[in-house]
Amino acid sequence: MTVWAPGTAPLPAKPWKGNGRPPKLPPRDDQHQPVSLKALALELPRAAWKNIPWREGAKRNLRSRFAAVRVRPASRDYDKAEPHAEEWLLIEWPSTEAEPTTGYRRCRKRPRSRLW
Repeated sequence: MTVWAPGTAPLPAKPWKGNGRPPKLPPRDDQHQPVSLKALALELPRAAWKNIPWREGAKRNLRSRFAAVRVRPASRDYDKAEPHAEEWLLIEWPSTEAEPTTGYRRCRKRPRSRLW
């Protein structure tokens, strides 16, 4: 899945030149492309990640690193006149892993946590 990184969005449609139907679809070029979820997670600064206990286990609390980011989904937006609405992306990156493995969750409301 791909998303528009924070602060970016699809380009606006080209201006109408007076002939034919007005363009409505957003153009894409080599410099203006959405990014994959994994690439976005790797680009986030260290300060974006928080250690949060997410469940009580039998011997100890289970903890992991999470980041919450506002993004705009980019999947199949090349054939839409209006871009997707912004959503919260919750990314889990366990401290024992070299890169994010799982845990991508999208939600419209801000994730609940004492730390955000």
